[in-house]
Amino acid sequence: MAHIIVSNSSYLFIVHDKTTVLMLDDSLKIKGELQFEKAVIGISANENDLFVSLKGKEILVYDILGFSASSSAKKSYSLEVDAYMLKYVDYNGNPSILYVDGGDILVLNLESAKFSLLFGHIATCTSYEFDNDTKAIISGDRDGRIRISSFPDTYKIKAFALFHEEFVTKILCLPSGEFVSCDGENLVKWTSNGKIVMSKNVATPETLISDIAYHAARNLLFTNHKGASISGFNPETFEKELEIESPNCFCLHSFKDSVYCGCNGDLIRISNDIQHLHEGTLQKTVSSDFSIEHKRVIKKIVVRKGVSSNETLELWRNPEKALTLHED
Repeated sequence: MAHIIVSNSSYLFIVHDKTTVLMLDDSLKIKGELQFEKAVIGISANENDLFVSLKGKEILVYDILGFSASSSAKKSYSLEVDAYMLKYVDYNGNPSILYVDGGDILVLNLESAKFSLLFGHIATCTSYEFDNDTKAIISGDRDGRIRISSFPDTYKIKAFALFHEEFVTKILCLPSGEFVSCDGENLVKWTSNGKIVMSKNVATPETLISDIAYHAARNLLFTNHKGASISGFNPETFEKELEIESPNCFCLHSFKDSVYCGCNGDLIRISNDIQHLHEGTLQKTVSSDFSIEHKRVIKKIVVRKGVSSNETLELWRNPEKALTLHED
């Protein structure tokens, strides 16, 4: 199953089954694969390098251009703690990696190999975002507190954003300059300086929100409800506009014009017009009305969304047969 999904401008990187990292292009073709003996607990990427954090207090760096199963790490870093939630940043002019250990957010200077503490939460840090526009780190913890810290001078606290009574499960910066957070039940939108814009309880008795992704092409906030569904909300009103039945969605990630969902062994792509399926995998494909179908395919086929809103999609096992669109 896909546990972690990140991207640079060209590729998706997926932690699959905890010990495998896959690199996919925007047609979902696998371009490379890395296998590890230890569990992968964090990844991040820039345009040239992939950073992999392993259980055992180690970060490895791989060249993306030569990414393959036989690739060797071009550099490794030994840490004093396990590094979770990696993010590549420029810190005081130096290429660096931010990472989390418990309630602490630390920075590793990739040139000097030195690491240091930026700041800490009293409770465990559960999510954070680096806002490059406002030069701030927005971080949340298990006690429901959200801290907005200046960057790189993180000792300067811009604000505390206080609303959540339960632990913060996700923080996400929006193109508007605002950010959203969730605590399992509530979606909250904030200004960049921590003022509440609006909030709404969007959970059900059976489901809790654990992740958020923004679908730029459709201007929707997608949330995952573990064991139940993926929902799309209008970011201006928090009104639900669509729901996709999808059990066990673990993570969401925005890449180019799509949102990708890691569900068990599957990778679901939600986009406006194209769905990609892959050989030998049980896939969930999104039809024109954004419902989910389970299909096993023999060869890769591409499903193009039609114009009519009442179409149903039929996928053939025989790749030589054409895809047919049946209108009701």
